[in-house]
Amino acid sequence: MSKEELGFCLTGNYSLSIADSYKNAIALGGSGSGKSSAVLINSALLMAKGNSSLVINDPSHEIRLKVSGALMEEGYEIKVINYSSLDSECFNPLKRCKTISDIQKLATLLVRNALGDAKDPFWNKSAESVISLFIRYLVFYTKPEYRTLYNVLHLINVFAGNPENIDRLIVKARDEKMLSEYKAFVAYGDKTLSSILATAKASLTIFTDEIVASITSIDTIDFTEFRKRKVALFINNSVPGMHYYGALSSLFFQQFLNEILTNIPNKDENNIFFLLDEASSMYLPALSTTISNIRKYNSGILLVYQDYHQLEHIYGSYEAKNISANCFAKVYLPGQPIETCKMLETTLGKFEYLDESDVRHTRQLMTADEIRMSDKAIILIGNKPPIHAKLNPYYNSWKLNTKTKLPPYEPECKISFDIPPLIPLE
Repeated sequence: MSKEELGFCLTGNYSLSIADSYKNAIALGGSGSGKSSAVLINSALLMAKGNSSLVINDPSHEIRLKVSGALMEEGYEIKVINYSSLDSECFNPLKRCKTISDIQKLATLLVRNALGDAKDPFWNKSAESVISLFIRYLVFYTKPEYRTLYNVLHLINVFAGNPENIDRLIVKARDEKMLSEYKAFVAYGDKTLSSILATAKASLTIFTDEIVASITSIDTIDFTEFRKRKVALFINNSVPGMHYYGALSSLFFQQFLNEILTNIPNKDENNIFFLLDEASSMYLPALSTTISNIRKYNSGILLVYQDYHQLEHIYGSYEAKNISANCFAKVYLPGQPIETCKMLETTLGKFEYLDESDVRHTRQLMTADEIRMSDKAIILIGNKPPIHAKLNPYYNSWKLNTKTKLPPYEPECKISFDIPPLIPLE
């Protein structure tokens, strides 16, 4: 780390190199520990000097309000997605569904994020099949304006009340495989079919929200732009609504990360870095694989959680360990839970010293209690010695604080209609 590097800022004034930032980082800390004021805001401001596009999960809007003005002065194009406001860029997950595999992955992610892991997987798997079937119909057999998740929910609702209308649509498509799957689906008994439809509708409930339906009906985000010019994209929703909109954020980040892992960039193309505040609000099924390979694509991820147990709760013990292991830098901000302090006590190791009588003693470098009460961060970087670092929030730096005072970017509406069109059933 040094003050001249242009990668992730870990202390407020010392940053990783770009090359080391490709290897990812994770910051853990509770409310008020300095996640935003020393790590995220400082990272965005300092990384702006490099040829890096930034994608920032920012539920509180704080990062955008503090850094977007400075980024514009550095030549960045600013974009904002906010599913709770029509003043937003638009993101249609179906636009990037080109194959049946793409569709099935999307359906799985929708159900998993909305409902979690069910004790009986039959209902979730069946709901995924229904959603996948109707997405396939819309993507392959309808006009582009009807290819929306709002219309997927509409088709499920119509099927529940007037299945003969859906029968006609599926038959007219003349897709034998799709027709065969549809017949297998309608062959379930009434009670089973009703429960499957209820599960599928529950997975898509968010699309009854008219603002969400509108924002996800068209697409104004081109992932390839981030390589060609400096773009900063903020995902702004709201802190109370971050879990409500979590499924949409998960879809967005998963599709973006998939796009990155598809093409190795040229030397003259921009880096892309992800700063994921409140990462616990999202579930990214391929995160473990992505984080272990993304460095090859001149990109990196900074994950921010309240504590390690959030990561473990979302991905399970094995996946959480793999994700953490593939983060080159680990930042433990002040106020860690006692379990983490005990782990750090062991990780930091021991040292020997001589007392006043020249008697040799061995003790922990820091005990769990000392770690718990420390007002400094503990930073582990690769196989280097641990760092016990004082944090320097942006407001303690005249230069950075001045940049946060610049007028922020304010998003504008990109939509020319009130409600997205429903697919005609005749």
